[in-house]
Amino acid sequence: MDRRKYIMFLVAATLMAVASTKAAAGSCDMPVATAQGQVSGIQEEGVCVWKGIPYAAPPLGELRWRATSSHMLPSGTTKLCIFGSLARVSSPSCSVSLRTSST
Repeated sequence: MDRRKYIMFLVAATLMAVASTKAAAGSCDMPVATAQGQVSGIQEEGVCVWKGIPYAAPPLGELRWRATSSHMLPSGTTKLCIFGSLARVSSPSCSVSLRTSST
């Protein structure tokens, strides 16, 4: 398991464990301590959720084409209530049709 997946697994496992105990109390907005800093979530349909958890620093500048590095959150509690931006993916121009003929 590479480091990025391991960090992501640890954060997810921590949040799931905390969510199971805090969801019953309805206190999803209470801060949860992670290795990267404190986070708080929101409650949706009776379930605590933490959206947009950063698991690695963005690969910009000197970090480009290198192994992932930890992403530290700003001081204080970070409210994780929306997903982050989607990665841009270029779509190849292709004339192949995926439809099947009905003959």
